[in-house]
Amino acid sequence: SLTELARTERLLAQHGYDVDRIVAHVRTGVADVLRDARADPHRLLGIGIGVPGIIEREGPEGPDGKRTAVVHGQTIGWHAVPFEQL
Repeated sequence: SLTELARTERLLAQHGYDVDRIVAHVRTGVADVLRDARADPHRLLGIGIGVPGIIEREGPEGPDGKRTAVVHGQTIGWHAVPFEQL
């Protein structure tokens, strides 16, 4: 079902919007949520992540045959960042 099991938020310090730093926050947050919810990652259908900007599905297709998602966040200086693949 589409039930929220857990939630986390990360405040950004004055480090700006460096992609690698943001990805590290997301990875840590996902690990924290899975731990807090005592969820089996193999049964997880999806997660929700909020990002400022436009999310676009585009090619070329990824290794799994699916199109990839990129983030165009002009206010944070992201242009076609392949967030889904990070």
